Amino acid sequence: ELRKMGGDVRVAPVGIAWGYAATEALTLFDDDGSHPAHCGTYLAALVLASTILSLSPVGSETRIATSLGRLKMSISDAELLQQKASAAMKVVVGEMRKQEGMRAAREAQAAA
Repeated sequence: ELRKMGGDVRVAPVGIAWGYAATEALTLFDDDGSHPAHCGTYLAALVLASTILSLSPVGSETRIATSLGRLKMSISDAELLQQKASAAMKVVVGEMRKQEGMRAAREAQAAA
């Protein structure tokens, strides 16, 4: 419905990316088990930036400065997180294309 009103709806699949990254030996949660650790923060930022900017997360900056200092993770962990974010983005893009194809088919059928 938002699309009909001229709105652009985007979904940032942070949860999907976390699901993919959870299979790796990465620390996504802080010690409290509720807040994100450095890797979790970086992963969420990758997905959000990729969604907003329509850019691939692969090749993103691996050394990120925050107001509290640099995110503490290895370059190899950052590159792995970029791959997980990219995989999550592909799921959403594929689903969006499928939905657009179904919508176009319904419109064509209605017009016939």
